[in-house]
Amino acid sequence: MPEKQKLRLPSDFDRVAHGRLGLIALAETEFLLRRGQANDALKRLRDCLGLKSFLVRRKYKMAGGQGMLLRSESEIHRAQNQVQKWAEVYRRTWQAMGRLREKGEDGNHGRGKLQQLTNADLVMLSEWMDDHRM
Repeated sequence: MPEKQKLRLPSDFDRVAHGRLGLIALAETEFLLRRGQANDALKRLRDCLGLKSFLVRRKYKMAGGQGMLLRSESEIHRAQNQVQKWAEVYRRTWQAMGRLREKGEDGNHGRGKLQQLTNADLVMLSEWMDDHRM
């Protein structure tokens, strides 16, 4: 079924093949789209980390019964799943960008300030909480 087939993008090929296959212009276009995707993923990641931070703080401030505690844990778990989802989107995008361009002067394949995401980067944002107090 055609709708189930993987759409091949320039990032699926090594840089040497881009010239041979006539994908240089498409690779540059994909790079620019991927940069936007990476920035969007970082925004969503910041939002999800802020939400998780809020939910954790709310859980500890609220003195409720077991039902309230279980509901809070469930919300925190959903927020953590979203953090993992957007972290994975960013990581895949960052890797694809590295396959689309040479290392270049910045040594970062033209990704500018975008950096590889580590698990240590996925911490809750207290600054976000300070900016979004209820």
